[in-house]
Amino acid sequence: MIKNIAQLLLIRRNHRRFLICVSFLIALMSGSRFCSADPSDLPDASTTSAAAPAQTDLPTAAPAPASKPTIVLPSALSHLLIDGALDLRFRNSNSGLTNSPYVQSVELDLQEPLDYHQVQQGSVFVQMFGENPPDVIHKYGIKEFAVGEAYVSYRLPVMTDTDSTAYVKVGQFPLPVGLMATYDTHQEILQSLYPEGLGERTDWGASIDGRFYGVLDYNFAVTAGTGPGNIYVIPDRVVSFRLGRLFLTQYGDFNVGGSLLGGRLPVTEVDPTTGFAPMLPPSGKVTPKYGYEEKSRIIGDGQWTFRNMTARGEAMFGTDTNTRVLGSFVESEYTFAPGLAAVFANTYWNYGRGDSTSSDISGGLNISYGRDVVVRTLYEFQRDVIANYSSLTSPLASSVNRRQIFTVQFLLRF
Repeated sequence: MIKNIAQLLLIRRNHRRFLICVSFLIALMSGSRFCSADPSDLPDASTTSAAAPAQTDLPTAAPAPASKPTIVLPSALSHLLIDGALDLRFRNSNSGLTNSPYVQSVELDLQEPLDYHQVQQGSVFVQMFGENPPDVIHKYGIKEFAVGEAYVSYRLPVMTDTDSTAYVKVGQFPLPVGLMATYDTHQEILQSLYPEGLGERTDWGASIDGRFYGVLDYNFAVTAGTGPGNIYVIPDRVVSFRLGRLFLTQYGDFNVGGSLLGGRLPVTEVDPTTGFAPMLPPSGKVTPKYGYEEKSRIIGDGQWTFRNMTARGEAMFGTDTNTRVLGSFVESEYTFAPGLAAVFANTYWNYGRGDSTSSDISGGLNISYGRDVVVRTLYEFQRDVIANYSSLTSPLASSVNRRQIFTVQFLLRF
């Protein structure tokens, strides 16, 4: 009897801790904006401004990052993990910022493990940025501060005898579709297809993810569709789902997945300010210049790793309101010496409005000193076509923009 009462008190203590963490996240992000449950209360386009930590038994096949040293703090934050990154860049371009060094972002990550019987069952994670949005660079300082990912995750005690897992997550997190479920590009020079194809990377809501019988990964999320920094009490605007499977063969490891998404997301177009494809800052902060629209997406993604070669890609198609859209992203990386890798990539997106498209062909060299120091060089050739007729970009109709960019990135993780 005494043992049962003690276990009950311990469970109630952990549940209280979980609720306190959720309340903390809501209070943290309420400083940015709080959205009501009425769809009409969503931010108007004219007024709206604008890496997840490893957890026990990750439901994806991506390798877990190296463990961070534990910082001993008093009271409840006794196992708080603190890390981050400094991203410095130099860019030479025939359009926009050129021949200039600048600070892309400063990142601070805080993670508090949630334990039960001295076994980690979840975590609280908060990711904060000081950043310069792409092509709006203040080279002498940080332009703005933002919260990236911020959520509470906890493992559910279900199907534990079948090598299956289920984690519930509440807060602000990346949409679990396509390559975003297994490949994080927020610290990369290149981004995958989400800026053009979805219009956002992180969103507010709730999700459940895990693995069936140790082999089949699943992610299901219901989110607000307004991007980070906008808490929406009833996040029912965007529904997304992904199934993935890892195959280990003599010809390498294959991680393949399929995703479905539907809901109201920001409109994406060639940026009329720069004349090129939209980009998102590391925090994923969204600036919906043209408001929101109904989107549906079918996405296939895959990654192949064999010896020194890694290739990954995703194909995405669907509709924006009644307009058909499609695009693809492919990237290959070959490590030809310890710490040295050559990278090649191609991105293409058709906006479905006349002949409006964006494409990016790139190649470069990555130099790594362990995990914490990375130097990347990348050459890009971008070509963007603005539709002959578009109600969104009629002042820039019938134009084709090209530019070449050479970027050097110095990334220091700590």
